[in-house]
Amino acid sequence: MGGWAPRALEEIVRPRRQSGASARPFNFTVRRHPWGTTMTFDAPAPAQLLSRPRYWATAATVAAVLGVLLIAVWPREVPKSDIRVRNASDVTLRDVVVGRTHYGDIAAGESTPYQSWGPAYPHPRVEFEAGGTRLQQIPVDHFGEHILGAGRFTYVITLAAPKSAADFSVEVAKD
Repeated sequence: MGGWAPRALEEIVRPRRQSGASARPFNFTVRRHPWGTTMTFDAPAPAQLLSRPRYWATAATVAAVLGVLLIAVWPREVPKSDIRVRNASDVTLRDVVVGRTHYGDIAAGESTPYQSWGPAYPHPRVEFEAGGTRLQQIPVDHFGEHILGAGRFTYVITLAAPKSAADFSVEVAKD
């Protein structure tokens, strides 16, 4: 009992093919390797990947998309502007916020010291309190506006008698 299975009876075994019968040929050959006994399968080699035009077009498209993304996310230097605020009205402006910078209280006819921030736009967000009324100018966005760039600029706030929350003007002047 060496682990061998008993032989099948001949009447239940399928007949073998005749020696001249055709069957699907194998797509590999077995040959001896010059340095030892190894088996290799010689299948027809596929065409080179880059010799197909479809792969060239795909590679060019991927390269173009990666190039555009690289340009889009490449860090650019944002010019810093030195900004101050001048109160050109007859009342004290309290809790002045221009852009995202807090300038505090500004007396009538006074200017604040310069603060560096960027980018600065010609029509910034301005918020302050005057005469017990909170006044604000908040642009929706800065689409189409050019940044002021590097340099010193002054936002001049002029306030007439405030009757509404937007009853003032803000002008920018290059110093």
